[in-house]
Amino acid sequence: MKVIVKMAKQKKWEGPGSIYKNGSRYWWKVRIPGEVKTKARPLIPQGSTKATNNYDIACIVAQDILNHAVFKENQKNSQFDGSLANLINIYLTYCRERYSSSNEAYNIEVALRPLPKLYPDLPAEEFDSLKLMTVQDYLIKQKLARSTINKRRIPMIKRMFKWAVSRKLVPGFIFTNLSTVESIERGRHGVKPEKKVTALPEKHVIAILPYLTSIVADMVMVHYYTGLRSTEICIMKPADFDKESHKNIWIYKCKDKNFWRTGELKQIPIGPKTQKILKKYMKRQAKAYLFSPAESMAKMREKRRENRTTKDSYGNRPGTNIKSNPLVQPNDRYNKDSYRRAVQRGIAGANKALRIELKLKKTDTDPIPKWTPHQLRHTASTNVRADMGLDAASAMLGHSDINTTQLYAELQLKKAIEAAEKHG
Repeated sequence: MKVIVKMAKQKKWEGPGSIYKNGSRYWWKVRIPGEVKTKARPLIPQGSTKATNNYDIACIVAQDILNHAVFKENQKNSQFDGSLANLINIYLTYCRERYSSSNEAYNIEVALRPLPKLYPDLPAEEFDSLKLMTVQDYLIKQKLARSTINKRRIPMIKRMFKWAVSRKLVPGFIFTNLSTVESIERGRHGVKPEKKVTALPEKHVIAILPYLTSIVADMVMVHYYTGLRSTEICIMKPADFDKESHKNIWIYKCKDKNFWRTGELKQIPIGPKTQKILKKYMKRQAKAYLFSPAESMAKMREKRRENRTTKDSYGNRPGTNIKSNPLVQPNDRYNKDSYRRAVQRGIAGANKALRIELKLKKTDTDPIPKWTPHQLRHTASTNVRADMGLDAASAMLGHSDINTTQLYAELQLKKAIEAAEKHG
């Protein structure tokens, strides 16, 4: 019995010009964008020195040559001059417009900073996987955590090249090549070990409050009760609170990190303890920030004047040594960094006073260990989880997937309200 094997039909080249056999190998006769005359050229695959003898591969090579010529021609008619530095500037301009409602543009800018430093004159199309691995090594030497490099910095660099490929600013194989770079594995030599975020004992929080301004102290306690992100506290305004929808609970609505994807405001229940702290700030204008660095600085100076032991007739009289127009002026609100620095100054002040009180030596450790506001979020989560379970803690912190159904989102809000009534 004779078996008939049907051969797959060879795909015909549908692009410009004609692909033909020159001896046993394939050539392409075409006038590609940017050229004046028709030209015959061998279809040589990357890594080879001779034209291919496979028709399908010849079509792929021809398409790559065509794509490269098209984006080269597009460069001539755009702002892009082909350099990596110029690509970064164009991409950041796009990001500042695209992510104007969040900090994402700033985060991308930080992630891209090593590129012009390491490769100031490099053409964008020459940035490959080896150069990206060099960037990885550079970030390791900067003592960045493995998770920061793997989840933030390197993916953001890859994202820029993906965007550039979609705009035909660089060839498609650039992003494909960069996608082969693997994440830094756990335990790699020289990588900064990841510190586990731990909950804070309440005594370490209460101990620093006298050494903070009243505004920063209120921010710390709001953070401790609610477990919000630092930025979500810094951007609070009276207009962001819904006080009517629920009997004993306020709903704080703000733009979170997923707002630019979902277009939906994050809803955070505010319980009685936190309401008591915030009530005095609700008299501000609807669009004014609750926590003002300028007001905090004024209160700090007032407190210093009250604690002044030098007579007014000696030294500087109150207010005479203040510059009328200082180079650095307080912003209209705190950000996560200025908030963190204010807390760290409070910890340093508390430790200084306790070391004197306890008569500690220089070699003795500080009574209050250094901690960051982010640990307050973890502390609130730990407290709610211990009392009401993991689901309530997750709901309170606002952990949700952007694909979660509306029904599940309502369930999460209900659990978060129960946690806020009891803990916040």
